[in-house]
Amino acid sequence: MFSISTKVGFFRESGRVVHTLAPGRLRRAVEESACDLGRIPDVVFLHNPEKSLVGVSPVQARERLDAACAALYEAVAMGLCASWGISSWDTAPLIRALDGDLFAKAPTPDVLMVRAGLTVPSDQLDASERAAQRLGVPSDRLWGMSPFGGDAARDVWKRIKAATFLQPNEEGSNVQAVFRVSYELPRVTRIAVSSGSTDHMRELVSAEALKVDLDQIARYRQLLRERGAHI
Repeated sequence: MFSISTKVGFFRESGRVVHTLAPGRLRRAVEESACDLGRIPDVVFLHNPEKSLVGVSPVQARERLDAACAALYEAVAMGLCASWGISSWDTAPLIRALDGDLFAKAPTPDVLMVRAGLTVPSDQLDASERAAQRLGVPSDRLWGMSPFGGDAARDVWKRIKAATFLQPNEEGSNVQAVFRVSYELPRVTRIAVSSGSTDHMRELVSAEALKVDLDQIARYRQLLRERGAHI
């Protein structure tokens, strides 16, 4: 099953890209997305809100986040999208805004989408899981993105033997193994990919049937934690 999602939060101004959590601009962007797609999106994500949460006080960060979340929540109520979520490349600033001793309470996003896969450092894997807990997003609504670190043709994917993380006798290409393992780092239920090749998409869809070795995944995460502790 595929779903159609889009993101709002980045805008072009005078030849450059800027980020904002201004509620009015976000609402207009959601309206434009529905018009451009010719249908309402299944999910509209608040794109990398952490960009607007750094360099400000915890109170300001929380106010900005609350206002942006409220705008997307209202977009769902207005029928401009079926659901809304947060897409975050680095969830640490989100956690700092949410962990403050504040009384504000933003609407709970339907989905949280985070980096997933073998390129994600241990601290970010842990932070993504913690962010989901703080936001009240259930485990089945945690999604992943960028499973290949931006490019499935990178040399690293030719050198690594991702089949190590699969159960014995499971057969698939290295690309398929890397993609399947990404569902476990951290544990996510869907993964967003960007591709212009139907063959590539077909290969990834087939990979979902592969069975992973959860003990190997656990050992890998422990090794990541130990390596991070010594850097």
